[in-house]
Amino acid sequence: MDDNICLMCSFGGSTCVMRTDLYTSFVDVQRFVLAKWRSLRLGRFDLFYSLFGHTKIMLENDEDLKNMFCIGSRYGILQFDIEVVNNCDMDLDNHCMENSRSLVGQEFDGRETDLLLSYCFHKEKTLLSASWVNLIKKVGQCFKDGVVEFRESLRKYSVEIGFDYDYVRNEPGRVTAECKMKERRGCMWQVHARMERSNGCFYIRELNNVHTCGAALRTTKHKRMGSNIVSSEFVEVLRGKPLISPIEVRRDFKTKYGLDISYSNVWMGIEKARTSLYGDNSESFEQLRWFIEEATRTNPGSIFVLDVDEDSNQFKRFFASFSACINGFKYCRPMLFVDGTFLKSRYKGQLLAATAKDGNQGLFPLAFAVVDSESKENWRWFFKNLLEVVGDERQITFISDRNNGLKSALSKVFPNAYHAYCLHHLKINLRDNVRGHKSFKDRMVFLFRECAYAPTEYKFQEKLSDLLEEGKEQVEYFLNDCPFQCWSNVYFEG
Repeated sequence: MDDNICLMCSFGGSTCVMRTDLYTSFVDVQRFVLAKWRSLRLGRFDLFYSLFGHTKIMLENDEDLKNMFCIGSRYGILQFDIEVVNNCDMDLDNHCMENSRSLVGQEFDGRETDLLLSYCFHKEKTLLSASWVNLIKKVGQCFKDGVVEFRESLRKYSVEIGFDYDYVRNEPGRVTAECKMKERRGCMWQVHARMERSNGCFYIRELNNVHTCGAALRTTKHKRMGSNIVSSEFVEVLRGKPLISPIEVRRDFKTKYGLDISYSNVWMGIEKARTSLYGDNSESFEQLRWFIEEATRTNPGSIFVLDVDEDSNQFKRFFASFSACINGFKYCRPMLFVDGTFLKSRYKGQLLAATAKDGNQGLFPLAFAVVDSESKENWRWFFKNLLEVVGDERQITFISDRNNGLKSALSKVFPNAYHAYCLHHLKINLRDNVRGHKSFKDRMVFLFRECAYAPTEYKFQEKLSDLLEEGKEQVEYFLNDCPFQCWSNVYFEG
């Protein structure tokens, strides 16, 4: 067989050239046709060629293709005209089934093909990546964000079209890329772009946008599907949903884009998107001084405290309470919920917060602090600054999860304040402390709740007796660390 035999594939008034070699198969021809005319579907078109007066010689499998090449080699034919006939107007129930059988069991060089389209003609879903096909389209096309935008567009374009490329030149001022199949199959696809110094934009100067390698077929997996694509596509999603998980992003990519991507690339892409939205974590610590100056200027009356390690001059802890929150708390109940939670950034740490309730039973943030841990020292530092915010005119009722460091610090800074334990946390602690079947744990939690909400002392003692009788030593040990005045409706003075 001559290596220079070309197939002139024609459909709908247009013709595309496919170069063949010794390794070209019937599947390669079909993939080439599908890539060139995206309106076609597998199993819904037939291939014919003409020879010696016969105008409808059908190509259905590798054997037909080899016979055509054999005749071409014998008679010196270097070009065959292939007619692509769309058979969607025919009776497809049986016709497409027969035309698709030759594909069953054949390998597509690791690429995935959905044969379901050959049998079930459902309305096709439009994927969000469909517009990527227009990212690289003509000479003179402008990329205002320069080389970064051009590289990103080229990456997405190759994923959607279904080919890979190599950089011949990849510089800040000019980029040249060519099809990865150039050496193997002689594909001449190439794009060259360079920066216009007058405006800093990137322009496509040369573009050969025709693939003759038969490799242009979109698949669910692609080497160019990396973290940069995840970052660019999900940066706005992350703005509205900052705690979105990599698993959720990976699932959305499969559902909305029809693309598979590794977990590591998704994780890295989310981190890049967070950095572009909120800045680098290390830089944000360095900007705290600037933030305090600007917040104090624009929010007079606010209280900000930045504590820095004297030896290393590194960040230690930060307290903040805005003037609007300070003034608003004067009209809220004298009750504060205090708690700490983990920070999930690169540098970890803890977020301490004091939150009130407004007149609509909504949460009213009063103050917060960033520290390294929920230690006694950090809680005492937090409460000292909080005392500057709330003053000592009103007697405050604090509600907490009875953290040891918190309890000790609160009693020293606010000696006259009431301190109640959060019932939700107590029920979880009780469930974790008692041993037994789930039904037994549920019973203990129910009786404990009955004690907490008992309206009279007599009713409280009655429910407490039931709780101790059924729970015995386990419940009694738990209650030793929970004074009645901190959690029961009857004994709590606040």
